[in-house]
Amino acid sequence: MNRKWFMVIIIVVISLFIFVVWKNTRSVISDFSFQQDTQVKQYEIKKIEASSPVYTHKDPNFSFQYPQDFKTTSFQDENGDTVLVQKTEDSIGLQVYIRKFSDTGDALTVQKIQTDLPTLGMENIKPLLFEGKESGFMFTSTRGTEDKTREVWFVHGGWLYQITAPLSFDDALEQVMNTWHF
Repeated sequence: MNRKWFMVIIIVVISLFIFVVWKNTRSVISDFSFQQDTQVKQYEIKKIEASSPVYTHKDPNFSFQYPQDFKTTSFQDENGDTVLVQKTEDSIGLQVYIRKFSDTGDALTVQKIQTDLPTLGMENIKPLLFEGKESGFMFTSTRGTEDKTREVWFVHGGWLYQITAPLSFDDALEQVMNTWHF
């Protein structure tokens, strides 16, 4: 009888170990949030739910959910891929730009961004912690226009992700980022 219980315990422990390893192999950005500008009226969207559509990108591999009444479009150029998530009639939404990150060590710094893009005005810079380490930044930017945008830039698996949306889209961007998976 003792041998039978011992085997059951061993099987349960091994199963639990396999589950934990499996769960941790899928990277997720979770609890993504930022302090919104209370002066900016938020664009109202339908809440992202379990039944909301999923955008999946193959190379690099990532996915996220987006609001039901939005559409996605993607295209490539010689430098990288662009994904647009927008409500057609309002032309509001977000843009995800992905390109290979050639720097060694997968380190993205504010100084590197400012050196590469000296005209990019960066304000309210906050580090983005991902998988326990700092791998990017969230900030507001003017991008050469009077309208400020929310920028989320991070490096994962040798790829640089640059996500841009108007500040009025903060609520929606936060929802999208909380469904992001690699």
